[in-house]
Amino acid sequence: TCEGVKVQPGTEIQEIVAAHPAGTTYCIAPGSYRLTKTVVLKSGDKLIGGLPHPVLNGAKLITAWKLQGKTWMATGQTQRSELSWKSTWPEIADATAQYNEDVFVDGQPLKRVLSLAEAAPGRFFFDYGNAAIYIGDDPAGRRVECGATETAIQAHDSTIAIKGLTIEKYTVSGISAGSAAVEDNEVRYVHGSGIRFGSHARILRNYLHHNGKYGMNGSGEDALLEGNELAYNNAAGYRNKRGGGCYDAGGTKFVRSNRLVVRNNYSHNNYCDGFWSDIDNINTTYENNRIENNWRFGIFLEIGYAAVVRNNQIKGNMAAGVYLNSTSDQDIYNNTIEDNGIGTPDWLPILDVQRGGVLIIQQNRGTGKYGERLAKNNRVHGNTIRMTVGLTGPTKSQGTPAVFTQNNTFFGNHYFVSDPAGKWWSWEGGPETWSQWQKSGHDVEGSVARK
Repeated sequence: TCEGVKVQPGTEIQEIVAAHPAGTTYCIAPGSYRLTKTVVLKSGDKLIGGLPHPVLNGAKLITAWKLQGKTWMATGQTQRSELSWKSTWPEIADATAQYNEDVFVDGQPLKRVLSLAEAAPGRFFFDYGNAAIYIGDDPAGRRVECGATETAIQAHDSTIAIKGLTIEKYTVSGISAGSAAVEDNEVRYVHGSGIRFGSHARILRNYLHHNGKYGMNGSGEDALLEGNELAYNNAAGYRNKRGGGCYDAGGTKFVRSNRLVVRNNYSHNNYCDGFWSDIDNINTTYENNRIENNWRFGIFLEIGYAAVVRNNQIKGNMAAGVYLNSTSDQDIYNNTIEDNGIGTPDWLPILDVQRGGVLIIQQNRGTGKYGERLAKNNRVHGNTIRMTVGLTGPTKSQGTPAVFTQNNTFFGNHYFVSDPAGKWWSWEGGPETWSQWQKSGHDVEGSVARK
């Protein structure tokens, strides 16, 4: 139940919020809300959805179509946001990703193309210069929409709550949460990020899927991410042209955080990493998560500092289950890391040296907020690691030999491999057998068995 200001479908919610004082509870009735303005919440506000969840839709409905050759054209389409790929970044591999205004037919996204000649069924061309959209599907009797509003909800402090809503088809972000409590929402088909968060945010039990760039990303201190499902994010296919690697996209990305807790989440089938910590994160905890079938690493720990990774199930990701790049003091234990490094994504190349269980590399990444960015003092222990391809261990592939002299240790792990006599472990001389690995000082009390 919700006690507060009643809001009915068809309402521009921001106009109601603007007319009421801070600390108001808004009870959003089930139904559809096609919003042209961002809902900017004040301190103490609560935005509460009923059942079934009301749908906050950031797309513009397009009804006036004219057949032109083999395509249909709609004019007067002036919606346009700033490109989402920065000019200072490496060249983008698929230039269509950086345009944020997506087109949907009966709720399903069409594929953007960059010329009218390419427009065909299932595809659209947005001629921004002439404010016209062309589609190859007959729009008669169908619902055609185009993303137009940048952000659904903007919050700032920890007294704000957002709960029980479905948010879809915005161009930049679904919920810009700040420090708010964001619970039990579904965020989908946002071209940018489903949820962005800051210090002290509580992001609980949300379903974030098919968003163009991230399911979720954020920074700050003492945030809690618990019970969320993240699936099929980076749907726009953000990646750089040089090597085709992931770039600023995936299931999640966390930067410059302190004491971030990521617990009991299910991250799967994202078009990059399941979880990605990058740039000066410290005191992070990843625990009790399921991380499966992502297109690169299960967990990617990059240029960061102290963290705990424990009790996670990491399975079927296309590169390594856990990958450490120039990251120190990571305590990785009691995880099940199974069958990672298998498969080849359609458009995201995975190098053989990136496949396997747990890999550690050192690159020249400079100095961060908490000191030099070194792959040192990392402890990998008590894990169950099952492999049919790839390696586990420190490696100089894609990095430098310094990784072997910086106290990176593996102990008490239990391995299941397709051939126990094979070379599944990485050390100074390259791939090693089990006996060589133990002679190198690792997993002396560990075990290996046939998978």
